[in-house]
Amino acid sequence: MSYNNPDVKRRVLELLNEGFTYKEVSKQVNKTEYDVYLLSPEWADVIQAVKTRANSTCERCLTYYPEKANTHHRTYKHKFDEMNNLSCLSYLCPWCHTSAHDLVDGGTRTKPGVGDPLRKKIDRLRLGEIICGNSLEEKKELETLENQKDFKWIL
Repeated sequence: MSYNNPDVKRRVLELLNEGFTYKEVSKQVNKTEYDVYLLSPEWADVIQAVKTRANSTCERCLTYYPEKANTHHRTYKHKFDEMNNLSCLSYLCPWCHTSAHDLVDGGTRTKPGVGDPLRKKIDRLRLGEIICGNSLEEKKELETLENQKDFKWIL
């Protein structure tokens, strides 16, 4: 979805202001429910809260970056409820945001077709544990994956 398309954003905001739900709007503009949410005033409030918490400073490289930074999901466990779970979001400059996705996606954002699925899974679970704490099921899954015979090349 192009979040910069002013026509789509305008239409989404009109429909939300008329009282339509994210689900109803998503059908009308042919976008996912979450894409609609990311265009909403509610999401704008989340972005502002994360930016304020970080004092407009990238939380990874500590560079003051007041414009066009990214609110990065460390996990999607709290999708649609980010305002109550701001610790699972980071304020990142564009460079650190790309780097964060390279870690989580095994480099597939910048190098299509590259990245091992096992590595991606382990990286996601590690980040989830560091940032928000994994569930017991996720902790067991991470332990199982890390104990696999060929794990050493993933470290």
